[in-house]
Amino acid sequence: MVQALGHYAQLPVVVVSKILDSGSARAITALAWRAGMTAPSAVVLQLSSGIPETSIESPAAGGRYALATTDMDWYIDFFNDMKPSVSKPRVEKEPDAAAREAKPREGVGQSRRTRKGSGIEGLVSDSRPKGRKGD
Repeated sequence: MVQALGHYAQLPVVVVSKILDSGSARAITALAWRAGMTAPSAVVLQLSSGIPETSIESPAAGGRYALATTDMDWYIDFFNDMKPSVSKPRVEKEPDAAAREAKPREGVGQSRRTRKGSGIEGLVSDSRPKGRKGD
């Protein structure tokens, strides 16, 4: 799905992934618009990306996009212009053996797309590679 959206939106896959992982209904709506999807399809994309129903960016009357094109362009430009984040290496004064052997916390680094039963199974599939961003 990510590669297809990138193809139709003419955006790099990494940008599409950032938008879908952003949790921003408006950014996801802008992505759908840029990819040539209908406004009702943008709702399905938002739901499949984990946006709560109460936060969905709904279509305007007649099934048109409610956001102005300038606003949608802004969201696309914002994510397209983002520089990859580079974290500085941590320097510990005295390494703690227990901290080095600690297991990762549950839920950290896991995709929020693990929710089942959202009612849209079969409409949208998520075939994005799992793992760290940027790999």
